[in-house]
Amino acid sequence: MTLSLHRPFAALAALVATALLLGACASSPDKPTPSALVDYKEQLSVSRLWSAQIGPVSSPLTSIVGRSIGPGQCQWFGERAEC
Repeated sequence: MTLSLHRPFAALAALVATALLLGACASSPDKPTPSALVDYKEQLSVSRLWSAQIGPVSSPLTSIVGRSIGPGQCQWFGERAEC
């Protein structure tokens, strides 16, 4: 029965220790002061060259993630493919 009480106590002790450590780090009165901003003068003029719009998206966008298994080789859903 004592073995079953050790895990929750250890987890609670670790949580309390972490909270105390983070609280001690955040309570420091000496905060660094930010540097003053420098005067910035533009050196180049910028203009828009092109723009594109895809319109409204009706379904959620998803991404496909694969992994590299060698030079120029990837694996997508268990199938080998060229990268």
